[in-house]
Amino acid sequence: MTWLPFTKSILKEVGSRCAVDAVVGTITITCIMGDICTIGCP
Repeated sequence: MTWLPFTKSILKEVGSRCAVDAVVGTITITCIMGDICTIGCP
């Protein structure tokens, strides 16, 4: 998976829950892991 920074205010879920983040008009499914997230959820 690819790790990338994100804005906590945008991602409301916590732990290993999935969240929907709208980035530049693109909906991306991400998994929150502390201060970082990954594209796609295991």
